[in-house]
Amino acid sequence: MINNPLFFDFTPIRESRHFRVQETPVKYDDAAQQGVTRFYPNKKILINLHLNQGISMVRENFLVVEHGSAYQLGVRLFKRLFRVNPQIHKEYISQNSVDYSVDLISEGCKFVLDQRGYRFTSEGRSEMELEDGLRRYLTEEFIGRKLREPMPWVAPNLKDEYHPFLRISNYLRDNNSLTIELGFYRSRCTNGMLLGERSKMIFKQSYFVRDLASIETKANIYFDTYHRRMYGSMERMWKLLATPVPLDKISLMTYDIYEEDFTRRSIEERRWLQRHLIELTADYVEEIGANLNAALNVATDLSKRLETGRGAQNKLHRRAAQWMHTVTSSAFQLGHYLHSLEGIEERVMNAQASNSQEIDDIDL
Repeated sequence: MINNPLFFDFTPIRESRHFRVQETPVKYDDAAQQGVTRFYPNKKILINLHLNQGISMVRENFLVVEHGSAYQLGVRLFKRLFRVNPQIHKEYISQNSVDYSVDLISEGCKFVLDQRGYRFTSEGRSEMELEDGLRRYLTEEFIGRKLREPMPWVAPNLKDEYHPFLRISNYLRDNNSLTIELGFYRSRCTNGMLLGERSKMIFKQSYFVRDLASIETKANIYFDTYHRRMYGSMERMWKLLATPVPLDKISLMTYDIYEEDFTRRSIEERRWLQRHLIELTADYVEEIGANLNAALNVATDLSKRLETGRGAQNKLHRRAAQWMHTVTSSAFQLGHYLHSLEGIEERVMNAQASNSQEIDDIDL
């Protein structure tokens, strides 16, 4: 059985990550006039005051958002959306300290799926109003579909919990945008999935704006408009659960989602991944059942072994979200899809290894 539960430990703020930043103009010595110092136009240097060293050079009108300020923005937005105080689940900073991201999560809010449907629970609010007419749902009432008959392809005692998380990514360099994304972590095994642009759960803002307050205003408006689409994503998760698939097809779906990522690996690495995929499939079928939800969890779990870099992992998560949208769409035909999977394992395992390269971003 999969048993690597999500932990909710308090993570203290580290000055080495939430350091102050000083801005200074770019100076240089005039080669033609000894002793004369000039200023390079339209540029400034950013200095990490914790290390007392320069870390990047940006355009003069670049808005510097310190990592600590980005973190606090994420905390305020999480509290606005879910009415509970978040904790740091994961925090990342690049070696040169210019790239930073943090995943915020709370034990006090979660979605729960089982045979009957799905529900949202939160310590911070007693009721949720959904955009489906005048109906209102108390916290512990089920939202979504309810079944009278049990689904034999779902594990009978399944009670699956997913915690929403907010990831904010901040950069102290040009050519990037401050990014805020919503996603889910599965409670039992920490499988993560970013919901992507198709679900409108990603907000991006360039740094060429007046101040951080203007970014926060735009983010608040954006997520006030779209955050209820998380319920649509959870409806899709439940639809995956309600869709039975043959046991021998489940692992093939991971090859389908990550085919090009497999083929960038050597034959030896692919064989190791293949063995691990067999084990994961057996574990998740035992825990969840023989359905598309188990297939998604197999894929997101294996993605931890496919790529370890932060950026690459994010893109694998979005690929899984793209697959989820595809197989839960009204136009999807399960029979045709299962037929298309024939021979995919042999094709992936026998393909000539391609050159390793960064995964192209996917517009969801």
